[in-house]
Amino acid sequence: MAEPLKIADCVENAIADIAMVFHWRPDDFDQMSLLELMEWREKARVRYEQQE
Repeated sequence: MAEPLKIADCVENAIADIAMVFHWRPDDFDQMSLLELMEWREKARVRYEQQE
């Protein structure tokens, strides 16, 4: 069973986390749903933690 999706404390922090890891521009987030944003934020979190 998959772990529950971890949610950022606000949309702006989720965008900042994703942008930092994947180097995306703010415009890249315009068409994303909240669920998609949180899924990408989780991918960014995992990748960031693997680098440490």
